[in-house]
Amino acid sequence: MTVTGNQDNLARCHYSSLAPGASYNCRYGTHTISNADVTAGSYVPQLAVTGQSVAGNATSGTTGESVDLSASH
Repeated sequence: MTVTGNQDNLARCHYSSLAPGASYNCRYGTHTISNADVTAGSYVPQLAVTGQSVAGNATSGTTGESVDLSASH
C-alpha cells in the first residue's frame, strides 16, 4: 500500500502486508504552508491510496476541506 498526495512525509505512510478487512492509520502527513498557497488563498489537502489486491490494483483518492488562508486586516 502506498500513499501519495500534496502533503509532506507521505513516503513514511506505507504498509507491505495488510490483511483483508484490516486497517492502517498513517499520522505522518503534514503540510507547510507555502507562498503559493497564500497567493492562492487556500490549501486543499489531497491524497490517493494504492494497494495490490489478489484481483489487481485498486486506487482510492480523497480531497479534504479547503483551508482558507486569506489574510484579514
